[in-house]
Amino acid sequence: MMHDRLKLLGWIALGLIAAALLGSQVLPIPFVTERRAAFNLEQAQAHLASGDFEQAKTEFRAVLRLQPANREARRQLAALKLPPS
Repeated sequence: MMHDRLKLLGWIALGLIAAALLGSQVLPIPFVTERRAAFNLEQAQAHLASGDFEQAKTEFRAVLRLQPANREARRQLAALKLPPS
């Protein structure tokens, strides 16, 4: 009886671990990537507004690693790389 209970608990634990691993790898990735990119973009714009251009570039690059087609991040990073006129 005790052996059966431990066996059942082992299977439950294994199922929970598998669900956690698969769920974190399959389900929320687009949502998490989108949210992370939006956060990085906000951080970049805040650094830009405060005059911290190097940190802004770092954040814009982080956005582009997550979303290579992000036009706003690409445009603002390009503007930071242009020499002042």
